[in-house]
Amino acid sequence: GVRLVGSEMCIRDSAKRIYYETSMKITRDREGPIGRLAACTLIACNQNDVPRTKKEIAEIYGIKVATLTRNYNKLIKILDDLGHTSTLESNDILKSAADFVPRFCSKLGVIGDPTFQNRVINAIEIAEENGLTDGNAPDSIAASAILFIALEKKMKITKKDIEREC
Repeated sequence: GVRLVGSEMCIRDSAKRIYYETSMKITRDREGPIGRLAACTLIACNQNDVPRTKKEIAEIYGIKVATLTRNYNKLIKILDDLGHTSTLESNDILKSAADFVPRFCSKLGVIGDPTFQNRVINAIEIAEENGLTDGNAPDSIAASAILFIALEKKMKITKKDIEREC
């Protein structure tokens, strides 16, 4: 399974702070507190430069991605209402697509080719400059760029591999 690595204590502390800061504004949790805890963890991971996908966090908490997304969107609105806009901008919370590339490449076993990651990041930058990434999640953009470069280089990475590992 997916585990939180890196600054786990910082992530845990940040998630707790977010949970308690927002708890006064939550009138009712449809699924109970687990969805909100997962959303707090997602925000905390990204604030502490340990970007994780919604899929990974949902897996850790044993919930559906839709449940996490619903709670995440609710928390972002509450944090914005509480005046945390400057520190919780969507781009800051979600990170950039390039932040996911090293970990995704590692999970796919593409760590021996130093130029591969650079080409993927370059493809992401070109796509962003041309407005091709608007409305897409950073982790999806990274996964798509990895698949694109893998296909271009005729590597044996399939869409199923990307779906499973990223």
